[in-house]
Amino acid sequence: MGRAASQLSVGATMTSTIKLYLGAHKTATTHLQGILIKNADLLEAAGTSVTAPRQLRPDWLEMYFAAVRQQVKKPERGPRPDTRTALRRVMPEANDWILTDENIIGTPRQVLKDGGFYANTRQRLETLKEVFGDRQIEVYFSVRRYGDFFSSMYSEIVRNQGFIPAEEYAGAFDPMAWSWSSVIEPMVDVFGESAVTIWDFASFRDLLPDLVNRLTGTDLGPRLVAEYAPEATRPSLSQKTLDVLADLAPAIGPTNCLPLTEMINAKYAVASGYAPGSPYPENERQRINARYLPDLESYKARWGGVNFL
Repeated sequence: MGRAASQLSVGATMTSTIKLYLGAHKTATTHLQGILIKNADLLEAAGTSVTAPRQLRPDWLEMYFAAVRQQVKKPERGPRPDTRTALRRVMPEANDWILTDENIIGTPRQVLKDGGFYANTRQRLETLKEVFGDRQIEVYFSVRRYGDFFSSMYSEIVRNQGFIPAEEYAGAFDPMAWSWSSVIEPMVDVFGESAVTIWDFASFRDLLPDLVNRLTGTDLGPRLVAEYAPEATRPSLSQKTLDVLADLAPAIGPTNCLPLTEMINAKYAVASGYAPGSPYPENERQRINARYLPDLESYKARWGGVNFL
């Protein structure tokens, strides 16, 4: 039991579980979160509370990032008591609690300075354990083929931060060296193998009812999935859109491309037959993808107690 248990009594029971659904980015998190949010009242009555990005951004996340900095600076003390208390205010008194936001373990743009995705996963999870360690904690996370994930994250940076050249992004990290083990390993080390559930994004549609059941502790998954009308999400950026932005950015600046990005992408949409965008040539993207399935099998052998779905 960590310092959180001895120093805080805000909303703590020893029988409830925190279920961290942390992404990854670009693995249909919005879809699964949407099902949970739409049915939040029903799930609340069944004993599971849901806290999703719309409740966490920006205030809670900013406090959490401050707590991570405090944890890294003084690990022997951890986050300050006032920060712990503020973070725990969103926690239900007794229910199980689904806490979900992809940015909890990192944001897409951090790859540009960290040389890899989710580079501070360990520190971020250790902070959560310090703050909420009086409860049982489980982690739920989806992984994806590397080349597709890297390409989607590039588009995410462009449409949220402003255009950057593909060469700059591709040069920020080694796509043949980074692997999902750098994320799964700290999850296992901090919370234990049996507390970690991992699934392949390629199987998301088939697994969705079971994922809802596991997260909610109910058997309502098939019904909730069938009744859910997905919210409209932004379409992927096309390669033509990225090419147009690459021509515009030197003249108007990367951030001035932001208000134009969606308009350009509507004109040159993937749905209209334009190729999906990527910072890599197609043969390179496929070469990067080829590492994924062997890696996934090696993780199953290495972490036999992890719940690989």
